[in-house]
Amino acid sequence: MSLAGIVVGFVLLIHGIHDIQNAREHKALGYDWKLSMGVGIAAVVMGLIVMINPFSTMETLLRIAGIFLLVDGLADLLMVWRTTH
Repeated sequence: MSLAGIVVGFVLLIHGIHDIQNAREHKALGYDWKLSMGVGIAAVVMGLIVMINPFSTMETLLRIAGIFLLVDGLADLLMVWRTTH
């Protein structure tokens, strides 16, 4: 179970960093960037928490991480839709 937590934490961390980079690019291009930046920061924080303490209430952390991944995916879809329309 601890390995699963570390993997999920790593995925959240990398995806959060990617969202923060996208937010910076959107800001430079004049697009709305605040949602992507907020979700990116939240994903990085959650990823770090899960990676640092994977043994503590693993089931709860994985559920929260899953929720963050869903919210992050929806935010990405929204940002792509806004950029293309």
